[in-house]
Amino acid sequence: AGWGCMLRATQMMLAQCFLSLVLGRDWRYDEETDLADGSVYVQLLSCFLDVPSAPFSVHNLVASGQQLLGKEPSAWFGPTSAAQSVGHVFRGLASSDKSLALPDFLHGVACEVFVDGTIYQETVLGRFSGGSKAVAIFVCRKLGLDAFNADEYRAGLEACF
Repeated sequence: AGWGCMLRATQMMLAQCFLSLVLGRDWRYDEETDLADGSVYVQLLSCFLDVPSAPFSVHNLVASGQQLLGKEPSAWFGPTSAAQSVGHVFRGLASSDKSLALPDFLHGVACEVFVDGTIYQETVLGRFSGGSKAVAIFVCRKLGLDAFNADEYRAGLEACF
C-alpha cells in the first residue's frame, strides 16, 4: 500500500506546470469552458488518465521506472525516482513516432532531471536552442530540513535563468 503516492504527487506537480504554461498563472477553472469538447484543459487532463495511452499515466511512470531503474510494479517510488520516470517518459515522447497523437501544447515541451541537485544551465539552454519552447526542470535535492528554505535557495535558482 502507498506505493503510488509519490507518482500521484509528481503527476499533480507536472499537471500544475502544464496549467501554468498553457493557461497562465491567473487561470481559474470554469466548468462550461474547461469541460467543452476539445478544450485545452481536457487535453491537459487526458495526459494523466489511468490508461496506458496517456503519456503521464501511472502505467507509463511505472513502466519507465521499471525500464530505467529496475523498479518492479508495486515498488516504492521516492521523489527522485518519480522525477527520473517523468524524464524518461519525456525522452520517449521526443524519440517516438511524430504521428503520435499528443496534445498540441506538449509538442515543444522538454524535461530535464538533475539527480545530483546541480542545475546545469547549458543543458537547459541546449533544450531551447534545440527547439523546445519550455523545459520542465526537476531538481532532486532537499532544499531545507522542514520546509523550502526560500531565503537560502531562491536567489540561486532565479539567477540560473
